[in-house]
Amino acid sequence: MDTLKTFLGYASALALASCELSAHIADNGSAGAAGDASDAASGGAGSTAADGSGGRVSATGGAQSTPSGGSSNREPAGGAAGVARVGTGGAAGSAGAGAAGAAPNEPLVLCDGKDHLRFATQSGGGNYNGVPTVLQEIGYSFLLIDGHCQYWVVDSWDNREVRTGTLTRDQADAFSKDLELGQWGDHVPQGCPDAGSTTLRFADDTITFSCESSDILTSLGTWTTHLYGVGAALDGDMRYSVSRGGSTSGWPESDQVDDVPSWPLDVDPGTVSAELPELAVTQVAQRDDARLLRQLRARYVAAPLTAPDAPWLAIPVVYDGGSGPAYYDIAVRDVTPFEADGQFSPDHYF
Repeated sequence: MDTLKTFLGYASALALASCELSAHIADNGSAGAAGDASDAASGGAGSTAADGSGGRVSATGGAQSTPSGGSSNREPAGGAAGVARVGTGGAAGSAGAGAAGAAPNEPLVLCDGKDHLRFATQSGGGNYNGVPTVLQEIGYSFLLIDGHCQYWVVDSWDNREVRTGTLTRDQADAFSKDLELGQWGDHVPQGCPDAGSTTLRFADDTITFSCESSDILTSLGTWTTHLYGVGAALDGDMRYSVSRGGSTSGWPESDQVDDVPSWPLDVDPGTVSAELPELAVTQVAQRDDARLLRQLRARYVAAPLTAPDAPWLAIPVVYDGGSGPAYYDIAVRDVTPFEADGQFSPDHYF
């Protein structure tokens, strides 16, 4: 009998606990429904989180509203020429996601109206024996495009001036398509001994080619040649390096020695020259000196020496300081707006 009483007591307590639990669940369900109805009436989601840019994101990550000011990838005010949208942006971490500040699935912009570089390519490296120091700084060729679609270009390093211009909107669109901007993905350059390379950068995406052919490289060559042909000469400072003439060739003994232009600057070239062109220390020419070097370059490009032993990638000059003629080779280049610590450094300007 005592056992039966005990069992009945436990059963009664269990039933009472079950009733209390059911009532608690029912009460919470009613409160939740009321809360949902209240949220629906006010037009808000059950919970939101700030996305850091003024918009609101639902608890599941979906966008609730557009941040004030519109998309982070909007066109420049006034519809500046050359605003080109390329690619689809891609998910974070994908090859197409390159442009900093662009949200996933937003198109990338070549010319975003800002004062920074958006595209840069430079060909160089490899065996620099005999290549003047000042030309090693810029490589064989380069093309830079900033956020306003202004470009700077050299299509060859053989005594060529830097030229500048501005892409039209149609040109920017065509350039973006031809060079597959925003769609490069992963690429491993083939490479070969003593070979140079060509590296392209668009926003945060880069791709490098070496010892290989590519549709992108073919298009790049076409664009570089065209833009150089229609560009205007750059003004400003010059950089130059000097080596002693005849140190690596016999041109001073050729029948064209009388056609060699005179050294144009006041400084004695012997004080700034090196025995080999690749060992010379680069110098800076400003104002009148820069103008004189540009005149020298223009004269030589118009009528270069054709002797087999004429200097390579440099201009032959003669200097007479009072003890007879001395021959030197001078290589020159324009200073671009993208120099850091006296060196050509496009990556600093993205």
